[in-house]
Amino acid sequence: MVRKPHKLMDGGQAAGGAEDQTPDRNGTGNSDPSPPRKRRCVVEDRHQDVLSPEEWRRMLYEPLNAQKKDIRLLKVHPKQSPRDDLEASMHTIPLEHASFAAISYVWGDSKRQKKIILNDHAISVGHSAYAALRHTGYKDTNQHIWIDALCINQSDKEERSQQVSLMGEVYGKAEPVWLWTGGYTKDTETLANLMNRLAFMRDPSKSDFDFDSRDGRILVGLSSTEWLSLAAVLRSPFWHRVWILQEIIMGAARGQAIVLFGRFWMQYDTLAKLVRALVKAAVFLVQSDPGELHSEVLDVMVNGIVFHRHMGILDAFESGTCDSIDALDFNTILDATDPRDRVYGLMGLIRSLRIRPDYNKSISQVYRETTVATLEQAVSLNGLTRCGANNNAGSGLPSWAFNWDNKIKHHGLSKILEAQSKLYNACAGHAADFSACGSRLSVRGCKLMDVDGFVQYHSEYLVDHPLTNLAFVRQWMLRRVQENPRVRDHGFSEAFKRAILLDEAISARYNTGVRIGPTTRLDDIKPLLDVEHFFDLIDRMAAGQTPDADDERDTLSCINNFASHLPDAKLTIGPGGECCILHPGVEKGDGIFVLAGCSVPLALRPVRDVTGQLQLVGPAYVHGAMDGEAVIGSAKRVSTGDPDAYDDAFEEIVLV
Repeated sequence: MVRKPHKLMDGGQAAGGAEDQTPDRNGTGNSDPSPPRKRRCVVEDRHQDVLSPEEWRRMLYEPLNAQKKDIRLLKVHPKQSPRDDLEASMHTIPLEHASFAAISYVWGDSKRQKKIILNDHAISVGHSAYAALRHTGYKDTNQHIWIDALCINQSDKEERSQQVSLMGEVYGKAEPVWLWTGGYTKDTETLANLMNRLAFMRDPSKSDFDFDSRDGRILVGLSSTEWLSLAAVLRSPFWHRVWILQEIIMGAARGQAIVLFGRFWMQYDTLAKLVRALVKAAVFLVQSDPGELHSEVLDVMVNGIVFHRHMGILDAFESGTCDSIDALDFNTILDATDPRDRVYGLMGLIRSLRIRPDYNKSISQVYRETTVATLEQAVSLNGLTRCGANNNAGSGLPSWAFNWDNKIKHHGLSKILEAQSKLYNACAGHAADFSACGSRLSVRGCKLMDVDGFVQYHSEYLVDHPLTNLAFVRQWMLRRVQENPRVRDHGFSEAFKRAILLDEAISARYNTGVRIGPTTRLDDIKPLLDVEHFFDLIDRMAAGQTPDADDERDTLSCINNFASHLPDAKLTIGPGGECCILHPGVEKGDGIFVLAGCSVPLALRPVRDVTGQLQLVGPAYVHGAMDGEAVIGSAKRVSTGDPDAYDDAFEEIVLV
């Protein structure tokens, strides 16, 4: 029987452990008959007024030696009474010689300030930092502590930039990393009780979750109130801050990340394991009873996904495969007070990304330089599929720069073509060749076509008319084919089918395990989804026939898949009969280009009244050009005396 909810179980050990014992009066943890030092009266006599931040930073902070990688550390002094001021001393030491714990926390409301005594001076700090110091100091009064609010001179941009560049090393060395989530509440009490009830948490070998087991029945049988409490714990701002991600991973990779709820704690990997089990239980409940809303259960599912992403990046970090774009992308769903921290908050995880934190730089400059560094790291321009002028409107960013604003929602076509970029080879294997200067990115490429018209696929219209809209699109494109004498008998029907399924992307999207290429017969994939029946139905709709209910139901899943990935996509026919799927931002007069080092074509727009400069609009799928056919076909013979010598057909293009 659980006697006290604060006894969180971790590997069979009481979460409070020995560290929860009240320290001896002298703060050493050992018996000592000598009387305690009397700090309180001295402090009261000398520190009636709290210094302003400018005053105490000027008085207490000496310059740090960047060459030695100096850091500042705190030591929290034992308190004689709960009413005593929090008192600490601070000193400087090279990072390589330091032994310390680090605190990960959310800064919170800057208006809520608390007084502490630092090096015999009364100063004020944020309430969250104060609470974290009180509880971690209580855990071990002999422990030196690193906490950014006090250990970094936040008003000195040079020092702040230099210290931020060390954050990965700081959290990579700290033992432990205290994850201060806030005080002990009714919601965390629910979590504590649940941890005590789950036997599988005491057995690290049980990584899978069996709903037939006792533990599975416990989770599925949780009350609505319990689900609400668990959702509240996962919804805490702590789990949704940019800096927290790096701090969790640097600690968890060494088994040093410890979650604190007030004075009670658990290992982070234990909590993550529970959250994964809760998400599975939530999915099970929603699927088993779809008629119920289960709002509190869905809340756990949504917020639990953050833990899944944490663990995914942790696995990539431990295996050395942490991808800069994936990691930085995750930051777009997290919160940051300073947008530059969406980049700087992960530098410790992606050490190969050569970016030095500098808070003197503008947001636009940081994002531009990080984009270039990311492209250089990848030795590829495939990342440009996520960029575009529409994403960057009003941001001060050029069209080719990544925008890590968390309001940006990338279009489905961008997501699919980037994810499946390794399956395409529109540039015929030509290596990336680019350079950046300010807001300009010089690349090499060749034009495939100009967009002289298009038809739009309306996903909202499709909800009520699942076949009519696509039949209309097919009619428009077929009419364009028939009007073009150059493309007679080019096999439009086959090209159209492959184009709207994005051809090679189909293998990954339907998890077939089979690589679908330009020579694959559509009959080969009929067992996966009835493509022929699907398009036959569209043909009949285009001819004015009305499908019956069974026909519509059988093809609805295929249509909905297309609609969900390609909402409001635009389609057109190229001069050679190429079926094209275009980003919704594409307009008449834009050009479709292939760039050296980019596996998929891109839509570019001439800058009005400026010769030779183009804006990136978005990616495009061009059937008949995804394997480099257009690049090879447009190569020019050069005068070298060698009849087989060809130019690469690429010319310099300036993106702005």
